[in-house]
Amino acid sequence: MKQNDPQNLRVAATQLLIRLLPDNANVSLWLFAEKTSLLSHADAVDENWRQDALKASQKIHSHGIYTHIEDAIQTTLEKGFSGNGSKNLIILTDGMVDISKD
Repeated sequence: MKQNDPQNLRVAATQLLIRLLPDNANVSLWLFAEKTSLLSHADAVDENWRQDALKASQKIHSHGIYTHIEDAIQTTLEKGFSGNGSKNLIILTDGMVDISKD
């Protein structure tokens, strides 16, 4: 992402998504590279959650070496979803396939 998003536009894209989320949707935000980590806790979207998530989005970076999308999907399925009803997984990525040789 350092090379194909040097202006860090992924932060603006995430912030747009945060603003467009419907109230009361249960949402959590995750960062992923080699590992997946929680960016913003899971909760129902309201103005407080939105402000916290917008602040947390400033921590989005490109320090990772590889993109491990499989781990991102597995982690969010295991830790990011709970309860009944429809579930959606939105992945914001540069689309570059860069994986470890291992």
